[in-house]
Amino acid sequence: MPTVAGRGLVRDGLVYAVGLALRGGLSLLVLPAATRILGPEEFGVATAALVIASVLSIVFTLGCNFAILRIYFDEPETAERTDWAMLLRAQLLLGAALAGVAWLLGPLWSGIYDGVPWSSALQLAVLLGFAQAAQTTALSVLRAARRVYAFVGVVLVQVVVGGTLAVLLAAEHGPAGLVGGLALGASLGALLGLALTYRRPSWSWISLRAGLLLSIPFAAVMLSGWVFGLSDRVLIERFLGLASLGSYQVAYALAIVPILLTDALQTAWLPHFYRLDASTKRALPGRLATRVTVAVAAVAAGVVLLSPAIGALLAPTDFDVPVTVVALVVSATFVRASYLIAFAVLSDAKESRSIARASSLGAAVNVALNLWLIPLWGLTGAALTTLVAYGVISIVALRRTEIVIGSQLNLAHLVRLWTGLVVVMLTLSVLPTDATGWTLRGMIAVLVAIAACAALQRTRNSYEAAITPVPV
Repeated sequence: MPTVAGRGLVRDGLVYAVGLALRGGLSLLVLPAATRILGPEEFGVATAALVIASVLSIVFTLGCNFAILRIYFDEPETAERTDWAMLLRAQLLLGAALAGVAWLLGPLWSGIYDGVPWSSALQLAVLLGFAQAAQTTALSVLRAARRVYAFVGVVLVQVVVGGTLAVLLAAEHGPAGLVGGLALGASLGALLGLALTYRRPSWSWISLRAGLLLSIPFAAVMLSGWVFGLSDRVLIERFLGLASLGSYQVAYALAIVPILLTDALQTAWLPHFYRLDASTKRALPGRLATRVTVAVAAVAAGVVLLSPAIGALLAPTDFDVPVTVVALVVSATFVRASYLIAFAVLSDAKESRSIARASSLGAAVNVALNLWLIPLWGLTGAALTTLVAYGVISIVALRRTEIVIGSQLNLAHLVRLWTGLVVVMLTLSVLPTDATGWTLRGMIAVLVAIAACAALQRTRNSYEAAITPVPV
């Protein structure tokens, strides 16, 4: 029988999946309308602004969202004054100051794009970035408190208001309207999230300093993730043009299903993991790494099989998204799954610097390979770079995890598994798309769906076996 913890994890995971699907998939929800209203060139401008907003949101959080999620468990849940409330207020004040600086320096940093000047779209991206930062930190508190329905409520406000306004304003004001609509939705969501998480702060310079020292390396981790999202897009825009940038964004949108799956499960899992005893925490990485990889890969295979049809729904044919690019991008998701397990172990041990080192190395590899492979292989080179860089970050983080838990994780086996699964994804991507080919794709998709359900169930069973006390 499933344990209470197991049932709670599955329930929370499903609810978080809805919330994250709505929040992370907001760009996907507006994509069909946005690509048709704006066209490839203007959509490329909007994409450039949204990438900037995502970067600034990372800077403005200062990593406090991750630190608060961990610090929350160091204090009684019923405390009237808390350190995490102090850190939340510090993040809002410092984030607002950084947003002002970013606005003033906009004419300088906007030069990273060759064809996008300091215009309304980029100016509104600063506001969007701050609103997203405030909302992200508030959502971390809701995660820690396991208030999953409040989490989804905040996201719903952002999505319904932001998505509606983005489409309406894009028709009138182009890329600036799209970004402005999303900014208004994120601002309302942030205000609601802050109201729901209100707690009086316990002001202490020592606690604030300790919290910021834990937070800042997480900001480096998030910035490294930004490098994954920005470096390829900046270089694609420079080397291949705005139209290719728009096509690449569609390819990433197709990969959102396995990304949301892993992010939702980790969102639900971290509060559970932090509450476990030390011996169980040490045992879990070895039990889960391979199983989680296979489960995510099964979902990724389904995306590859259906990507020609889904791509046609998301964007007109002139966006021209190669299926091999989609296959490589979704392959990065099952490689990244192992890193998420390592992240849980290292963040619990408050080794934010170890996570930052792994992420920084992966980001450096990402930039170097993008500079080499994008001019050489175009969008395929960018997608391959993402896959390799995630492999690097996962291996480095898992190495440190081995030290923390005091046991080996058989990384050589994991790398061989990744390689074999990537070959499978590429093979599926070249299947024909005529009537016979779609029949074959459909049959394989059914088998993949069965395999995905079985893999997810095995992962759940393994987790429950690890956390269930052995009768004496």
